[in-house]
Amino acid sequence: MKSTAVITPILLIIFLGYILRKKGIISKEGSENLTKIVFNVFIPILLFKNTAFSKLPDISIFGFVLTYYVAAVMTYLTGLLINRFFFKKNLRESSIFGLGSSYSNTVLIGVPFLLSAFGEIAMLPLFSIVTFQAATLFTMTTFLCESQGSNGFDIFRKTLIGFMKNPIIVSLFGGIIFNYFEIPLPEIILSSLNYLSEASLPSSLIVLGSILYDYSIKGHINRVFVMSSLKLVLFPAIVWLLFIMLNLNLDPFWIKIGIITAAFPTGINTYFFSKKYNSEREVLASSIMFSSLLSIFTLGLLLEIL
Repeated sequence: MKSTAVITPILLIIFLGYILRKKGIISKEGSENLTKIVFNVFIPILLFKNTAFSKLPDISIFGFVLTYYVAAVMTYLTGLLINRFFFKKNLRESSIFGLGSSYSNTVLIGVPFLLSAFGEIAMLPLFSIVTFQAATLFTMTTFLCESQGSNGFDIFRKTLIGFMKNPIIVSLFGGIIFNYFEIPLPEIILSSLNYLSEASLPSSLIVLGSILYDYSIKGHINRVFVMSSLKLVLFPAIVWLLFIMLNLNLDPFWIKIGIITAAFPTGINTYFFSKKYNSEREVLASSIMFSSLLSIFTLGLLLEIL
């Protein structure tokens, strides 16, 4: 499959969202509200449905996920150290920089991209990664950002509350429970879930386009370039290398999905995280924009190579 056949429709829908925002058809407030609907309704339903009713593969998911997140932590620490010692930023700023260097846009880019490229067969390996992304990288960042002036219990409490309020994490664990105990759902509920989950792909891309309109690549160009390079190049390279070195006898298709997932641009959730701590907001916003645009070419290249 030619990469352009996968990327072009995605790019066109993103561009549609950008134009709708630019023309005022979607206002800034409307864009924010639509984002909330996508993140809190459409995407969680898609994740729940695919997790709850997918047949679990006969492979070691643990080895797959662990390898991916070893690479993620290595990339995170690389970004943190570069920002801390080369760009002379404090620990909180450097932690958020590391987050932006290693946190993939698995929802707004990952779901539609992999569905277009491979179909629903790609969703289970993706969801295996998504399940632990916030738990791993947000926990690290929360701990480092809260470590100054907070005790261990406060950090644990804030992190746990954050997980319990995250609809993506709740939907994934809910799907795992339904899958494990083989809990059935009435046909009318399943049909409703199908309709809502189908709305996740186009709506998420329109949301991304509308959000990108409000971002601009301005200032901090050196750090934006470094963060995007770590995210789009170093992270997938480390994942690829670890899978080769460890030789875990994983399904080659899962390895491919792991590498591609690492190569997705910086996730928009990182911006909300930087906004929460009022730190590195411009760098994150610019990096999301820059890495999203650049990933059009890097993801296309990966599809041709893998």
